[in-house]
Amino acid sequence: MRITVAALLVFTLAGLCAEEAAKPAPPSQEAIAAWIKNLGSEEFQIREDAETQLRQIGPSIIPTLKDTAEKTEDAETRQRCERIVAELTAGPRIAQAIKEIDDADWEKAKKAIEVLMDELGKKHGAEEAIAKASKEGGTRGQMAQMMQGQINNIKQQKEQYARMAEERPDIAEQMKNAESQVEIWAKRNIMQLCQNLHNNGVHKKK
Repeated sequence: MRITVAALLVFTLAGLCAEEAAKPAPPSQEAIAAWIKNLGSEEFQIREDAETQLRQIGPSIIPTLKDTAEKTEDAETRQRCERIVAELTAGPRIAQAIKEIDDADWEKAKKAIEVLMDELGKKHGAEEAIAKASKEGGTRGQMAQMMQGQINNIKQQKEQYARMAEERPDIAEQMKNAESQVEIWAKRNIMQLCQNLHNNGVHKKK
């Protein structure tokens, strides 16, 4: 059976129209306003549902959330707005930080490293970005490799403390405190090692 070009175009256009029809309509301004109001609800689940709905809108909601966070007097609303904005902007922020960890200006590199350290464990893609950068050459690749090694150490030690807390309920609280201290110490160590690598890298460039 022969299918003409015209018939193929009809099928293609029909498919595209079906895809457009299947897309959910963007939420109304009334719905968005209601969700923002619900961020400060007295009921936890209502606050959670509102945050989920706003997050699903995507980057277009960022200006509204920033404006709300700046003007609201409700701490819960402000914190949730800031959290959504942080999640929606995490990708570009992490990507920019990766580019700047080997900047010749240590203060700029330091801020980039701090961004990555702050994103660890938040499932925004920082660990994956560091792992990808670790395959590069030069100072950036060396820094990323070192970070990845330290991140793996953090995970292993936290898992060890968690197992000990589970096996020994009598020292569970001590293990939780130790777990939090491990992360603080490791992040400080990462910063110091990065500074050493940065200094060596800049020296070699000179």
